[in-house]
Amino acid sequence: MIAFLQYDKKYQEKTFEFIYKTMSEELIVDKETLNKITKDLEDIEKNYIEKNGNMWLAINEETNEIIGTIALTEIEKGVAELRRFYVKKEYRSRKIGYSLYTILKKQAVEKGFTEIYLVSGKELKKAHEFYQRNGWKIVSNSKEKINIYIRDNAYLYKKVV
Repeated sequence: MIAFLQYDKKYQEKTFEFIYKTMSEELIVDKETLNKITKDLEDIEKNYIEKNGNMWLAINEETNEIIGTIALTEIEKGVAELRRFYVKKEYRSRKIGYSLYTILKKQAVEKGFTEIYLVSGKELKKAHEFYQRNGWKIVSNSKEKINIYIRDNAYLYKKVV
């Protein structure tokens, strides 16, 4: 059975390990860049919950293993960023990602966000299919004036809520 939970500090270490491992396996980045772009995970409460957002976890209740994550953080009033959206490879195509995404969308509406951005590595083709099926549009990095770090070899997506 899969449980969908709001982040709790007791999952801090497991959450960091899951996301770091997933990113190191799937993104084309060097270790220095990987360390830089995971700094936010050192304090999830400060970087997500205290920024008018949250993080949600999908947990396999039989193994107590994190198998998916998704997070939301406010960039500016009415504008949020979707971050840390990962599902473990062997659990993909089971609606786990869609369930996490549905939780995030509901929270975004409740918090009054009208736009959500996300950054996704160009190599993550299946993720791009998911985003596009769900109404996300690629926007030009140079035309969008938003405070989001966009690494080389990544797309910036936007969705109006």
